[in-house]
Amino acid sequence: MTLHIPHTRKTSEWILHWFCVLLAGIIFAYTLSPDSLSSTAHRLINYALFITLTSYLLLPPARNLSQLLANSLAPIVSLFILSQLFITQTVSLKIFLPLSVMTFIFSLLLCSLKQLNVVIYGKSSISHKLVYLLTVIVILLPVWLGPWVDVYQPSIKMINSIIFATPLTHFSVAVQYDYLRSLWFYQNTPFGSLPFTYPGLMAITFNYLLIICCLQIILWRVTRHIKNSALKEKVQT
Repeated sequence: MTLHIPHTRKTSEWILHWFCVLLAGIIFAYTLSPDSLSSTAHRLINYALFITLTSYLLLPPARNLSQLLANSLAPIVSLFILSQLFITQTVSLKIFLPLSVMTFIFSLLLCSLKQLNVVIYGKSSISHKLVYLLTVIVILLPVWLGPWVDVYQPSIKMINSIIFATPLTHFSVAVQYDYLRSLWFYQNTPFGSLPFTYPGLMAITFNYLLIICCLQIILWRVTRHIKNSALKEKVQT
């Protein structure tokens, strides 16, 4: 019986952290005024991004593949609960399924980064918070780069690159929502009045999976190097 206690304790701690993520999502959903986000798609995008980022902060880092998948799937469960609690309209499977896939691969990317950070720098490293900060900055690219685009009027290729780089675009494409021409973005950023094209969902998914594969390969090589170094030191002593 005692052999199963550590595993049970880790599972209960993980569930507790997940409930904290869900509670944070509920509080966040309460702070959003329905008038400011009249579109159901816009609200779903905000829920998905917030839940994914909060899961990255609060869930413990994955030590193996099963934990990595659990951490990546957890935001989808939270997103489903929030959509049932706070969205009165019925969310069609045509919208929720692509959004769930995008939430999963975005969370998988962040969890892979966290996994690599733990192996290289340790749990208490500030690098986790730096990754979170950089992710938020990239999400808000259309907002803080808006004045630069308005003044310098870059090429369409540059504008499309900016739009392609932000996860806000990826989640919006998943739910088929033209967020740059929504009321708030049209009034506060210049993108809505400029010619641009959104990337396709398949191209977005492919790029995410490519980056995730590269991170996992790096993680495998780093872990192998650390184990080999530890084994050499043990043999020498």
